[in-house]
Amino acid sequence: MTDICIARSMSVTPRQEAVQCDGCNKWQHRTCNTGISRADYRTAVQSGADLDWLCFQCSLVPCTSTLMEELSY
Repeated sequence: MTDICIARSMSVTPRQEAVQCDGCNKWQHRTCNTGISRADYRTAVQSGADLDWLCFQCSLVPCTSTLMEELSY
Protein backbone atom coordinates (compact mmCIF):
# COMPACT_ATOMS: atom_id res chain seq x y z
CA MET A 1 0.00 0.00 0.00
CA THR A 2 1.55 3.32 -1.02
CA ASP A 3 -1.50 5.48 -0.50
CA ILE A 4 -1.67 8.82 1.26
CA CYS A 5 -3.78 9.42 4.37
CA ILE A 6 -6.53 11.84 3.36
CA ALA A 7 -6.50 13.43 6.84
CA ARG A 8 -2.76 14.01 7.29
CA SER A 9 -1.27 13.78 3.78
CA MET A 10 1.24 11.21 5.05
CA SER A 11 1.99 7.78 3.62
CA VAL A 12 -0.08 4.85 4.80
CA THR A 13 2.12 1.78 5.14
CA PRO A 14 1.00 -1.87 5.32
CA ARG A 15 1.93 -2.12 9.01
CA GLN A 16 -0.19 0.85 10.07
CA GLU A 17 -3.83 0.58 11.02
CA ALA A 18 -5.72 2.22 8.15
CA VAL A 19 -9.22 2.10 6.73
CA GLN A 20 -10.47 2.61 3.21
CA CYS A 21 -13.46 4.86 2.60
CA ASP A 22 -16.44 3.02 1.15
CA GLY A 23 -17.32 6.12 -0.88
CA CYS A 24 -14.10 7.34 -2.54
CA ASN A 25 -11.81 4.33 -1.82
CA LYS A 26 -9.13 6.58 -0.32
CA TRP A 27 -7.21 5.60 2.82
CA GLN A 28 -6.98 7.15 6.27
CA HIS A 29 -5.06 6.12 9.39
CA ARG A 30 -7.45 4.67 11.96
CA THR A 31 -6.12 7.16 14.52
CA CYS A 32 -6.90 10.20 12.32
CA ASN A 33 -10.41 10.79 13.67
CA THR A 34 -12.09 7.80 12.04
CA GLY A 35 -14.07 6.95 15.16
CA ILE A 36 -12.96 3.32 14.90
CA SER A 37 -11.48 1.90 18.09
CA ARG A 38 -8.35 -0.23 18.08
CA ALA A 39 -10.39 -3.15 19.45
CA ASP A 40 -13.00 -2.89 16.67
CA TYR A 41 -10.27 -2.56 14.03
CA ARG A 42 -8.35 -5.60 15.29
CA THR A 43 -11.51 -7.68 15.61
CA ALA A 44 -12.43 -6.90 12.00
CA VAL A 45 -8.93 -7.71 10.74
CA GLN A 46 -8.74 -10.98 12.66
CA SER A 47 -12.18 -12.13 11.54
CA GLY A 48 -11.87 -10.84 7.97
CA ALA A 49 -14.97 -8.67 8.42
CA ASP A 50 -15.46 -5.44 6.52
CA LEU A 51 -15.41 -2.14 8.36
CA ASP A 52 -18.14 0.12 6.98
CA TRP A 53 -16.69 3.62 7.04
CA LEU A 54 -17.00 6.89 5.13
CA CYS A 55 -14.41 9.67 5.23
CA PHE A 56 -15.46 13.18 6.23
CA GLN A 57 -15.98 14.33 2.63
CA CYS A 58 -18.09 11.33 1.64
CA SER A 59 -20.12 11.49 4.82
CA LEU A 60 -21.33 14.96 3.74
CA VAL A 61 -22.73 13.60 0.47
CA PRO A 62 -26.18 11.96 0.40
CA CYS A 63 -25.54 8.24 0.11
CA THR A 64 -26.81 7.07 -3.26
CA SER A 65 -24.88 4.64 -5.40
CA THR A 66 -25.26 6.80 -8.53
CA LEU A 67 -23.94 9.87 -6.77
CA MET A 68 -21.02 7.98 -5.24
CA GLU A 69 -20.03 6.65 -8.66
CA GLU A 70 -20.03 10.17 -10.08
CA LEU A 71 -18.14 11.67 -7.13
CA SER A 72 -14.54 12.54 -7.92
CA TYR A 73 -12.33 14.99 -6.11
